[in-house]
Parts: sequence; C-alpha cells; structure tokens
Amino acid sequence: MAQLFEYIKMALYSIKSNKGRSFLTMLGIIIGISSVITIVSIGSGLKADVMATDEVKSVSVIVNKDAASYTNIITWD
Repeated sequence: MAQLFEYIKMALYSIKSNKGRSFLTMLGIIIGISSVITIVSIGSGLKADVMATDEVKSVSVIVNKDAASYTNIITWD
C-alpha cells in the first residue's frame, strides 16, 4: 500500500514539474474524445435522416432477374 502512495506522489510531482507537457496531453485527450463523439453523433444523425425518407422505408419496384429480359417489372404506385 505504501508503494501505491509513492507512485501517486511521483505522478503528481511529474505533472507539477511538466505543466506544459501535462496541459498538451490533456488537451490532446479532450480533442480526441470530442472528435470521436462528434463523428458518432453525425453518423447517427445521418442514419436517422436516411431512414426517415420514404424511398428507404418502402420498396416500390421489384425486378425479376431470372427473366430473359427486364420487361417483368412490377411497380406499385
């Protein structure tokens, strides 16, 4: 247990003596986490927007690819 407190004491001393490095490290971590959250939020928003359109929710054309020609197209309008 005493060794744990020694490690914490060393870490705090290192942070205190290297303020610039500590600040830049924290800034990098904050920017990284923020960018991941932003990208995930944009992806979720775009997915919700695409799913909200009528073209994605309903199928209006079925193509029979086994036919010799593409004249066997069934549409619902």
